[in-house]
This record gives sequence, C-alpha cells and structure tokens, in this order.
Amino acid sequence: MPLKRNRSHPVRILAVALLTLTTALVAACDTTAPPGRPGPLTFDTMTPIALDVARLEVVDVYQAPMQDPNIDHTFPQTPTDAMRAWAQNRFRPEGSSGTARLIIQDASVRKEELPRTGGIAGIFTRDQSERLTAAMRVRLEIEGAARGGYAEARARRSVTLAEDISVAEREAAWASLTRDTLQALDEQFVETVNRELAPILR
Repeated sequence: MPLKRNRSHPVRILAVALLTLTTALVAACDTTAPPGRPGPLTFDTMTPIALDVARLEVVDVYQAPMQDPNIDHTFPQTPTDAMRAWAQNRFRPEGSSGTARLIIQDASVRKEELPRTGGIAGIFTRDQSERLTAAMRVRLEIEGAARGGYAEARARRSVTLAEDISVAEREAAWASLTRDTLQALDEQFVETVNRELAPILR
C-alpha cells in the first residue's frame, strides 16, 4: 500500500506566514512606546531650614480660576501642589512653641496666544504659538514663638511653545516652567528669611 504524501495547502502556508509577520510587527511596535509624562517634582535633596517653632502649617489661599487664560489647573502636578511639597521639605520646625504658617498666595499660570505667520510663508514657518507665564507668591508668618515676624517672596517666569508641540513635549514644558519658577522663588525666599527672620533660625 503506497504511503500518502503530506502536502501543506498553499493557502495555509500563506496564512501562517502572515500571522508570523503580524506578530513580529506588533512586537516591534510594543518596543517603541511613547515616553511617559514627567513625574512630580520632589525636593528631598534640599537642605531643610530649621525654625524655632513647634509646628509648620501650609495654607493655600490661591483659588485657581479654572478657565482661560489660566491653565494651571490642567497641569498633571499643579503649581500649588509643587509649592506645597517644596514648603514641607524646605522648612522644619525644631522648637517647643509657636507656629510657622506658610501661605501660598499665588500659583497661577496664564496662557497668551501669539501671532502666527500668515500666507504662503506660514506653511513653511514653525511659529511659537503661545506664551505661558507662571507667577508664584508666598508669605511665611511666625506666631506664638519667642520672636514673631514674617517674610515674603515672589517669582515670575515665562516660556513660549511651538505650534506643533506634542502632548509629551507640552507636559515636559509645564514641568520645567514650574521647576524654574519655584527655584527662583526659593532663592529669593531663602535670602528674605535669613534677613527678616534671623532670630528664629536654628
């Protein structure tokens, strides 16, 4: 009795080949995932400023308008949240009485539309389409300690964004703007605290 030859059907071979190719393409796509959004700003590496008070309170009195031209409420980490984290890491109560109350008075970011190149030239021009301006203002009040007083500081920084910026690039720009503005605020505030509140520094 003659042996039967096992012949694969051409259509089956083609289907297997296409399935293999599709699997390879999906695997290749999975290795090129878009970059994730920036993580929240942290301030663990900052040297704390020790205050001769028993408690530190961080009070936020800034009310985000929640509408244009303000966009701070749309940030993954709002400037208010970043300022709160900064305050809690920057100041450390080491006294037996009194309260240091840090008040967040401004944590806004406003967007301004910029003029763009029109006509045929505009097709070949990559314009800066918007300007973002961040403003931060804080006040540190000392109450119930051996010596009272207060210190204030404010900072403002701006950045422009290109009209074809990606979502990831936009969020990175937001994070950088928050960090740069807060760094400027910190530098000014440390100088003011050292000058105005020297008696309560430890």
